[in-house]
Parts: sequence; C-alpha cells; structure tokens
Amino acid sequence: MDTDAIFTQDAYQGQTFTDLIGEESVFDRIEFEECHFVGCRFRASSFQGCAFVNCTFERCDLGLLKAPSSRFTEAQFTDCKLIGVDWTDASSLTALTTSMGFLRCILSYSSFADLDVKGMRVIECEAHEVDFTKARLQRAVFTKTDLTGARFIESDLREADFVGARNYVIDPTRNKLKKARFALPEAIGLLASFGVAIQPYE
Repeated sequence: MDTDAIFTQDAYQGQTFTDLIGEESVFDRIEFEECHFVGCRFRASSFQGCAFVNCTFERCDLGLLKAPSSRFTEAQFTDCKLIGVDWTDASSLTALTTSMGFLRCILSYSSFADLDVKGMRVIECEAHEVDFTKARLQRAVFTKTDLTGARFIESDLREADFVGARNYVIDPTRNKLKKARFALPEAIGLLASFGVAIQPYE
C-alpha cells in the first residue's frame, strides 16, 4: 500500500489520527510524540525504526503488527486488538519501554519473551497463549486478565500483582515470585505444576 497518503512527515507531535487504514503497509523511521490513534487499522503492518513517545491507541486493530527496531515510551493501549504481535522485534536495536499499558485489549498469541517490561500494566485483557518466557516483569499488574495458556518460564515476577487475574499456571520453582500478589481461588494455579489436586472441604 502507498503510505505517502497516510503519513507525509518524518515527525508528528500532539496530533490525533482517527480511522486511518493502513493494513499490510510499511512505515519507516517516523517519530510520534504525544499523538493519539483512534479507531485506526494497521493490521499486519510494519513500523520500522519508529518511535512512539507518550502516545495512546484507542479501539485500534494492530493484529500481527511488526515493529522492528521501534520503541514505545509510555505507550497506552485501550480496547485494542493486538493479536499475534511479537514485541521482541521492537527491542532488537532499541529498548522496549518498561511502562507500556494495556486496558481491555486482546493480546493473545503475542510474545514478550526476554523483554524488560517492568511495571507493565495488563488490565482486563485477554492474553491467551502469550509468551512471557524469561521476561522481566517486576511490579507488573495483571488485574482481571485472562491468562489461559500464558507461558511463564524463568520469568521475574517479583512484586507482580495477579490479584483478580485468572486461568494462569505458574511454576514457583521456575519463576521468581518474591512479594508477588495472588488471590484465591485463582492462586491454585501455583500448585498445578506439582500435580496437586485441590478438593473442596466438606
């Protein structure tokens, strides 16, 4: 797709982009600062070497997005589709921010493996089969998020908040959990790796 009609500048500040359609497009080295994306569709598009600083995304379809060498600083996503996004691409040359926030988003089949995403907030999201292997997730918040099939292997979850999260299975012997917060009955998922059967008391 010809992207010239979508973004004609190398840098944007304080602008709002509404209902843009740029599916399967390629965008190269564009900087966005304090910009707002509302109802935009960039499914299967590639943002190469781009920067998003203090930007917000609302009701956007970013499924299968590619972001090689891009960075997201204080990026916030609300009611967005982010299915199948490999966030590890974004950190290949520049660090992925530790302050990303997701509210009521679909993050299923995405990957944050090996990333430093301390303090990340994943609130009321669908995060099925998301890969958090070896991710640094200290102080991350997963309130009311469905973590069915999510992989936590050698992840640093110290001080992470799982209160209200559900369907997670976390092996305490293979992850760092000091001061992490959990709530019953969902915390039974911490015992699943030991083959422990929990029966109701009668």
